[in-house]
Amino acid sequence: MKEKRVLIVGGGDALFHLLDRANRLGVATVVVQKRELVKDELFQMAGHVLVMDYEKDPLLEPIAQAIHRTQPLDRVISLTEYGLMPAARLSRALGLPALSPEVVERTRDKHAMRQALSAAGFDVVKAALGRSVEDLVRFREKVGSKFIIKPRDGVGSQQVACVEEKTNLADTVAMFAGDFLMEEYLEGRELSVESFSFNGKHFVFGINEETKYFESSANPYVEIAHEMPALLSESERAGVVKFAGEFLDCIGISDGPAHTELKLTPQGPRIIETHNRLAGDWLPVLVRLSSGVDLYELAVGWPCGLIEPPIQAAAPFGGAAIRYFTPQPGVVSKVSGVEYARIEPGVVALHLPLRPGSVVRPVRKSLDRSGYVIATAPTAKEAARICQRVIDMVGIETQQVT
Repeated sequence: MKEKRVLIVGGGDALFHLLDRANRLGVATVVVQKRELVKDELFQMAGHVLVMDYEKDPLLEPIAQAIHRTQPLDRVISLTEYGLMPAARLSRALGLPALSPEVVERTRDKHAMRQALSAAGFDVVKAALGRSVEDLVRFREKVGSKFIIKPRDGVGSQQVACVEEKTNLADTVAMFAGDFLMEEYLEGRELSVESFSFNGKHFVFGINEETKYFESSANPYVEIAHEMPALLSESERAGVVKFAGEFLDCIGISDGPAHTELKLTPQGPRIIETHNRLAGDWLPVLVRLSSGVDLYELAVGWPCGLIEPPIQAAAPFGGAAIRYFTPQPGVVSKVSGVEYARIEPGVVALHLPLRPGSVVRPVRKSLDRSGYVIATAPTAKEAARICQRVIDMVGIETQQVT
């Protein structure tokens, strides 16, 4: 059988999980990575590495075409937000199967997604673009005094804010250099749906409950904890699965992974946003710990024709959780208790790179979080309690910078 070959566009730490699965499956890899994200480990795990800015470098397409002529590629894939559109465009240029750039654009541009849903009459959440204080005032008249404002192409919870009666509208507008998206505020539990689609058939492999960092004055919309599977009734779970599948059909995601965020409101599920990639925050690890499904393996194995679609989604057999460390901002003076926490029953991983002298920033975006602990247990709630116990065990002392 001909060796399968994929070109992978970008990626963070999860890229190494993808490369590990590709190597196990015997898939040859070419990785395009930005210089500032290159690690020595990459050259050990990838077949070939191209160091270039895949978002801006005009040489990416001709180089990919030259590779494809001499060593034909089977697919171009990406699991990182800013690599999704370059991967879609490369796929089209090389004549390889993939979601179209138009579909990917609807996941990258949140306004375009809202327009597509509105045109289809699906899950019509009130939304509009704005640029000025006057736009905020007009939108407030439509939806009430409380609503959400965020970048139309944002990621990592950056610049997400809630506009309320006492909000300084001029300061809010000043957060943005151009357009911003305004959306009605949705009451309810926040969930994410981790799915994978096979030729138009959607399988939900995990439903996750998110916890936001509401203690933070910097950005209360950054996630600090996840629990999987979310505690739902059978009817709630069935409703979420059905809604997610209908949404993916509507938006045009027919193949590959999707990470879809929604609110479970009193009126039923409502869409927040989606991405045609695996989730961040190590949610694929929580999926594997709770259901046994390896989304990294699917992400490289399915497009290469090395994995058959499942007959049905695997039911979760356990629980998993992740909790992020969010110490007080400042300069770290002491870190203690880590080694004891690592051996706490149920702990799967503990990542805390802080050392004396490290700087802890206010949590304004996901990248500002200081580290995490992942745990598994018979239920998600038990796993979450283990994570919280570890957070309490680890001491992180900081000093304010004057």
